[in-house]
Amino acid sequence: HALSNIHLLKYAHQKGASAEIADIDTHISLIADSATLLKKDGFCFSLIPLTDCRGVSVSGAFYPLDNACMPVGLPFGVSNEFVSDEVSVSVSSGELLVILSKS
Repeated sequence: HALSNIHLLKYAHQKGASAEIADIDTHISLIADSATLLKKDGFCFSLIPLTDCRGVSVSGAFYPLDNACMPVGLPFGVSNEFVSDEVSVSVSSGELLVILSKS
């Protein structure tokens, strides 16, 4: 069911709608351009490519990125931490899952 719901995020994006999956401990969204993540005490964030992603940049995080490639199957964007009140994430091409989760 979880994978099915994640694919519904992709479907909503393809139809031009925004959607998110959320509960008290987790918030999942999909970006294909940019997003600003707001720091929430006790939470970390992960970036998981749903498709091959290019030009991924992250600032305001413990592990920043600058114009990185994130291919599907290499989950090196897991469990990053906020070092500022806001984290900026951008991707030039591809679809990137953004997951905020309680640490």
